[in-house]
Amino acid sequence: DEAMNARKRRGEELVTRWLAAQNARDFVAYEKLYAARFTGIKRSGERTRTMDRASWLADRKAMFEKPFGVEAKDVRAVAEAG
Repeated sequence: DEAMNARKRRGEELVTRWLAAQNARDFVAYEKLYAARFTGIKRSGERTRTMDRASWLADRKAMFEKPFGVEAKDVRAVAEAG
């Protein structure tokens, strides 16, 4: 179905933009990828913390100030009807 294929492509493109924004350390592009009603889960060792969008982005902004790299392997986009 063409609509499902289009949704799958959008998902794949989102992952590509997410990786590119981080590896370019482009925080403005990175934060635009997160919905206004985003909830993130940060895991650090045994600790798990739930964060709203503002808290998540504040945490990530500090990360963007240091050199880092991000990669994704075996990513699969699945489109669902609806």
